[in-house]
Amino acid sequence: MLTDASGLLVEIKALREEVAKLREDQREQTGQIIISNYDANKKNAEVVASTTESVAKMQDWKERSKVVIS
Repeated sequence: MLTDASGLLVEIKALREEVAKLREDQREQTGQIIISNYDANKKNAEVVASTTESVAKMQDWKERSKVVIS
């Protein structure tokens, strides 16, 4: 019976170590997802800002280039 109890203790210890490793892996993956989302959002914001600026410049150019008949 002592052997069964010591075997259970070894198994419980192994399970605790496995859970700790899985939690560590999960924290790392979550961190990577956050970084990836941050980078993607930053790139998207830069594209939107650049496109908005280009459109504004085109509209300004069109306004200044209108043919005016007096």
